[in-house]
Amino acid sequence: MSDETRDAPAETRPTDGVRLQKVLANAGVASRRVAENLIVKGRVRVNGVVVTELGSRIDPAVDLVDVDGTAIQLD
Repeated sequence: MSDETRDAPAETRPTDGVRLQKVLANAGVASRRVAENLIVKGRVRVNGVVVTELGSRIDPAVDLVDVDGTAIQLD
């Protein structure tokens, strides 16, 4: 993924990658349903950009995710 694509908001990126709520659930942050609520409430940022759209996809190997300002380790 190029720097330009990585730095773009998740909503404007291609549809490849993993759904954000699944990544949060796999990281142990919350269940998928609770992760969806966190996203909708604007508490999740990807590469510093607040994501509020369900179904947003990220590349866990490249993207930086935080919830309420706390970085999430994505394995």
